[in-house]
Amino acid sequence: MQGIRIIAIGGGGFTDNTYPGLDDFCLIATGKTQPRLGYIGAASQDDPHRIARFHARFEGRSARHIHLPMTLDAQALGDQLSDLDM
Repeated sequence: MQGIRIIAIGGGGFTDNTYPGLDDFCLIATGKTQPRLGYIGAASQDDPHRIARFHARFEGRSARHIHLPMTLDAQALGDQLSDLDM
């Protein structure tokens, strides 16, 4: 998983429809114009509304944006993470 960045956020940004600059910071941190992004919604127990906000916020701003469910086993999570920038 060389090159992936993990940014842990405790609220704000797309999850709460606040502080869009936080989302922009995350995009810039990848160093790519169209990064591949993953979202793990552990703090919200995979809340479907927050997952939908994630997809809506990064539509057109990323090459790929996927939700990584909390139910993924370690192997499946590793496989998914290896194809992401953040």
